[in-house]
Amino acid sequence: MTVQIALERRALPQPTPHVVPDGDCGACCLAGALGVSIEMAYSLAAADEHARRYGLSWPNMRQALCNAKARGLIDRLIDDVPIWPVWAGTATWGAPSWEMAYQWFGYVRMAIDAGYYGFAAVDHARGGPLVSGDHFVIICGAREKEVHHPAPRNATEIVPEILVSCSSASTSAEEWVEVESFLTRRGGYNVLLARPRIP
Repeated sequence: MTVQIALERRALPQPTPHVVPDGDCGACCLAGALGVSIEMAYSLAAADEHARRYGLSWPNMRQALCNAKARGLIDRLIDDVPIWPVWAGTATWGAPSWEMAYQWFGYVRMAIDAGYYGFAAVDHARGGPLVSGDHFVIICGAREKEVHHPAPRNATEIVPEILVSCSSASTSAEEWVEVESFLTRRGGYNVLLARPRIP
């Protein structure tokens, strides 16, 4: 038995040509989740010249979400992330993020259940969490999938997964990903959570 929830909004496909030469993944995620245009998404971070030249970084995304909240586009924002600012940027709740997959999943699943979308900076090449995030994805679903094993007899395992929406043409537009694999290969633990105001 699989228990899941999937929210309806997804990242917009990246435009051709790009608005920003390095790619528009952050703006495409923001626009898709908030139901606005890519141009509007960029305007939420307009005060930052870096965002206009190179696309949205994690701090730009955080500021854009704060601006979206101030404009009434979202009604709830969790931008205080469960990361302890120590030398290792991967330390979440005091341990490496990939060792805390179940705890991280519980946190994200609770947010998804309440209608929040997650904005995660990940390594697009999937080189691991120690590589800085160069790509944004939306986390828009969570599920616990029951997996049966042939031995021991009738044994099952519950595998937590998240639904990831991506704007890149080189990857799947959306896919269910095991949480441990997501955190180990992509990063994304430092997720921002926002609930759009739906008219």
